[in-house]
Amino acid sequence: MKKAWLAGLLSGMALGLFLGVIEYVFNIKVYTLLVNVDYVPVLKEFALPGIVEFGLHLIISVALAAGVEFYATKREIELESKFRLIFMISLIIGLALYPTTVLSNRTPPISSLYSFVFWMLGHGLYGLILGLLLTPAKKRGSLPRKYFYVLSTLILAITFLARWDDNREKNLTEVLDSKQIERVLFTQRSLENDMGQYNRKLSDKDAIEELISFLSQYKVIKVGDRNFHSEYPEEQFQFLLKYKDNRITMPALIERNVLLNDMYQYKITNGPFDYEWMEDFLKRKGEEL
Repeated sequence: MKKAWLAGLLSGMALGLFLGVIEYVFNIKVYTLLVNVDYVPVLKEFALPGIVEFGLHLIISVALAAGVEFYATKREIELESKFRLIFMISLIIGLALYPTTVLSNRTPPISSLYSFVFWMLGHGLYGLILGLLLTPAKKRGSLPRKYFYVLSTLILAITFLARWDDNREKNLTEVLDSKQIERVLFTQRSLENDMGQYNRKLSDKDAIEELISFLSQYKVIKVGDRNFHSEYPEEQFQFLLKYKDNRITMPALIERNVLLNDMYQYKITNGPFDYEWMEDFLKRKGEEL
């Protein structure tokens, strides 16, 4: 049983590392989903430090490994079947837990394909490592090697695809996930003077659709992390988006050829942004907050 505890600990750490790297590189909140306890009674009442949240994940991983080892030993399951069982249980757990992402606004939207794929690949990796650690090397056969090759190929392929997709030119509305927008909060004050102080809103469905239609004419490409110094503060559209699934963005901004959204800075490739139209639209459609 000591071996199972160690296997659960190492596998849990590997899963956390994998999802942590994905979250860091692509800003896809899969590690946050892994350690999220927003939906757990009692625990959700506390602001737990990150190390404690990760510790809870490791405890669950150790318990799972011990439970699987106990079951396989008691039922005298042969090694290849045991490895296959561990791998399938890991995928089933990943599939069962992913819908909990709707219970928090810190985690990915349930419709995010990349989030789901990386989440499942991570749990496949977890099952592979746990299976390897719980089955003797000389008796497990060639099955784990096949799983390793397939899983490695998928991880590399999806990572390459996600990297390409993250850096390609996109429509501005795609970056803003416009189909899910429920409300827009905005202000025309400059970013330096009053960051995040919103005094107006757009909540009317027709007004939001008109705004999205206007924004859809622009193309953007990511240039890196936020590193912005305003040159045209009188032409800023500073806003915050609230989505239908309860997500709320961090303060965003459009100025001439620059978009700040989430943690990143984008270049508007077919700008400059028509601020005169935006200013007139906001005067016509804006509501008191």
